[in-house]
Amino acid sequence: MQGNPWDQLVKAIKESISAISSINKLKNQYLSIFKFNSTTTPVCEFEDPGSFNIARIVFGNGGTKFTPAFKLGRYIIKRHLNVDNIFVLISDGAAEYPTL
Repeated sequence: MQGNPWDQLVKAIKESISAISSINKLKNQYLSIFKFNSTTTPVCEFEDPGSFNIARIVFGNGGTKFTPAFKLGRYIIKRHLNVDNIFVLISDGAAEYPTL
């Protein structure tokens, strides 16, 4: 997915974060992003969407696996139950069906 498809994915993420920031008037929504390929790597956890630097998202090595990403997402949501959680899954596509 490196190259133009990756650039399009980062653009979509940036637009999503911008939309979240514009509706985050009460400052009760926080952003957690984790990149998943053959491993799951947190990019940010529980941050203000308006101050997130998109350059922190860098291309991984492929080998997408959904299950570790969903498990980490569930863990983060459980840790922050007192706020509005927004879970956004953006992927290049093919991987196994996630199991929790």
